[in-house]
Amino acid sequence: MSDATAGSAELFRQVQHGIQRQLQRVLFTAWTQHIHDKGVAHRDIKPQNLLLTTDGTVKLADFGLARKVDAATTSRGAAGTLGYMSPE
Repeated sequence: MSDATAGSAELFRQVQHGIQRQLQRVLFTAWTQHIHDKGVAHRDIKPQNLLLTTDGTVKLADFGLARKVDAATTSRGAAGTLGYMSPE
């Protein structure tokens, strides 16, 4: 394999990986929007709660802190994992 061919193959692999990561972000965003549209607040999204299946599907796990919410609901107190919580 020539250096040019090897370089092209590596570039293709990097581009493909980047596209896959971007697609995962888009799908995850759509999925979290879906659960919010259903009136559910997960309240503990962090890397440890994102599962990757063997086919590359990203799944959100650990709904232990999740709550059903509506427009009139106000959250009181903090919930989640300290290192991943927003500073507000």
